[in-house]
Amino acid sequence: MAPSTNEGAAPKRLARYDATKESLIATDAPLRDANVAATHLALLLLPRLNDKELRSFRFFLEKTAPAFAGVFHIDFWLQEIPRACHANAAIWHAAVSLGAVDESYNIRQGILPSYITRDEQVQFALQQFGSSIKYLIDPSYHLMERQDKRTALAASVLFTCICSVQGLQNQALIHLRGGLKLLQEIKVEEQRSTSPCSRSSPDASPLSLIAMQSVLNNLNIQAESILGGRLDADSPSLVDVDHYSCWRLYQAPSFSAEASPSSLGNIVEACRAVESLFNSMVVFFQRPDIYRATLALDFETVSKQQLPFMRVLQNLTSALSMFEACSRDILDEATRKAITVLKMFHIVCRFILIPKSIEADRLDRFDAVLKHVVDLATQVLDGSSNNWTTPRQQGTFSSISVPVPSMSLLLLVAAISARTTHTRERAIELMKAYPRREGLWDSFMAAELARTVLQAKGLPTTVKEEEAMMDGQSKTKGLWTDYMISVAFHGERRAEITMKTFQQWMNGEIGKQTSMEW
Repeated sequence: MAPSTNEGAAPKRLARYDATKESLIATDAPLRDANVAATHLALLLLPRLNDKELRSFRFFLEKTAPAFAGVFHIDFWLQEIPRACHANAAIWHAAVSLGAVDESYNIRQGILPSYITRDEQVQFALQQFGSSIKYLIDPSYHLMERQDKRTALAASVLFTCICSVQGLQNQALIHLRGGLKLLQEIKVEEQRSTSPCSRSSPDASPLSLIAMQSVLNNLNIQAESILGGRLDADSPSLVDVDHYSCWRLYQAPSFSAEASPSSLGNIVEACRAVESLFNSMVVFFQRPDIYRATLALDFETVSKQQLPFMRVLQNLTSALSMFEACSRDILDEATRKAITVLKMFHIVCRFILIPKSIEADRLDRFDAVLKHVVDLATQVLDGSSNNWTTPRQQGTFSSISVPVPSMSLLLLVAAISARTTHTRERAIELMKAYPRREGLWDSFMAAELARTVLQAKGLPTTVKEEEAMMDGQSKTKGLWTDYMISVAFHGERRAEITMKTFQQWMNGEIGKQTSMEW
């Protein structure tokens, strides 16, 4: 985290934090008495009576935390972190800093009114960031060794997100790697312990190690995907992350006297399954053997390996039919929109399953599917409020809607793969008009990535550009020949893009390179 006017300050702070954290981790001091810990907790009268801190904390609760939570990390972002904020000053200041920098980002993009200058908000976020580090390294503040390490682990998640929101992706990766290293150290120590981890102890940390492991592993997978352009389907990390594994156990809900099949829990569970299924299918089709078989039109081989996907997709089809039947009369608007997002993912997953025989009109049908997805995304986003108002303005805050999968990846697929320019243009505009963040992914970054890649390939991104090219074609070839698109970050909101075909990747060739800013 660094102010835009002084990029050199953050690396120094990072080095200082990392060095101090290493010394903190190395200590073998015994756990302190529970009475001492209770005394410290009693002294933390949080939230503090500071209007600016309270405002940014509310922004964090209302907007930032739900965005990062998605459908997979609801407990961590919406329960565990807020509870930890009331018990731990380091987490409090880190959460306030994240809320402040996120609000600053919204001001920068013109989403929120600039009642204060962006620079003022960035400086406030930086001050909160520094306060969090101060409590992390202050030896007089530590409650107990295990809690100290879990606090540092949670702080590494928040610091990663702070830097990512500010567009300092390389610094975000530094915090992420530090968090992963600390996570491994904690796991090793707990495995060596002769007594069980104090989960049931009254002085146990409110932060779940399992939840933090899931968040960190998912951020790491995102980093690998963005930096490398593809994921290894055999990576063991994919098995431990719900984003890529929870679809395997999904079963459609059944009718019962106790609960409706269209209950909120069932809808969120289906959303988790369909997003996880989509992610796994993307990884599946990036496997070199599957890609070769697809290029060779060996659809029989691919079809056999798709059977697990087909089974879960049938369960999701049954669930979606139940949800749609109930949504006509009894469900509120937010729930109906969640079902629509579920339908978007279901449509794409169902189509990208490889058939047993070739279809001559498959590309045209896929273009129709992407247009339908963009139409549904427009319905979901139409009327959505991007404003987060202050009590001084209206006295209300935007409500938290039903958790839904992020549409950014689907819109990115539409933006770079649709053959119709109008569909590509609409997808890019939706990502910019209705910003969404998912871990290290930023919809503004995704929109600029799509625009940059299309321009590098000589394809129009708007209908006006297409008309200016005067090529007389209503449809152009999308990214069907591209196997991977990797990103290398440089500075604040700047990156180098590399595009490779499958053959270029196999031969170790450089591919085509370009740059972007967002």
